[in-house]
Amino acid sequence: MNNIENNTDREILQENKEKVTIIDSGVSTFGRMVDIVKNNSLWVLLKTLIITLFFGILIFITLNPSFIFERYNKYEEERHSKELEERFERMDELNDELGDVLMELHADRVFFIEYHNSVKSLQGAPFAYGSMSFEKLHPNRSVVFMADEYTDFPLTKYETVSYLYEQKIFIGTTKDLMLIDKRLASKLAVSNVTQVALIEVWGEKQPLGILGATWSEHEVLTTYRDKIKDVIYQHSHIVRSILN
Repeated sequence: MNNIENNTDREILQENKEKVTIIDSGVSTFGRMVDIVKNNSLWVLLKTLIITLFFGILIFITLNPSFIFERYNKYEEERHSKELEERFERMDELNDELGDVLMELHADRVFFIEYHNSVKSLQGAPFAYGSMSFEKLHPNRSVVFMADEYTDFPLTKYETVSYLYEQKIFIGTTKDLMLIDKRLASKLAVSNVTQVALIEVWGEKQPLGILGATWSEHEVLTTYRDKIKDVIYQHSHIVRSILN
């Protein structure tokens, strides 16, 4: 027991000696700076003050290493809290916006698929994923939510993503979509979707996601194709402003 206490005491003494050495070094440096000031100009004085301040900060950090970590953790917590608050505000705005799109298009369903990144490949390229984070259903129609079927999926899984990257917009039947993307067309058909409108929403430099609407009535596109195109195009800009 005495040996443990003696070892602990020696460690404390050694740590105190190191701190004293650091302080003595700082004081010695400050003394040399003062001697320089006595025999030099104002410019040298300013440089001396700056250097002295630097050494003071360095000594403080050396003696209080936890200070930096505490400040950084506090900054990260505040940043995360602010981002979370902004996220909730955007969610409310985007949900309201999708409700407007739903009514204007008289659609069964309106949704927004968000693009997001995950782990990078061995070549350094980020893996791109998508999630149907927002979905609105017409309250008076027998449609069911399908967002759970489109959660954290690789964008490479659906060829529609590449098509929209080049063409920006798709409006057509699930049979038309079958020529572009059999996987997506088949999944939509299972959900009783016969017609779909999709548009890629862009930020300043990169795509943010896909704004989409679906119908089960066959005559919608025949009668309202141009209107659907105008409406979904206009609202894609509103979605962009909300997300940015």
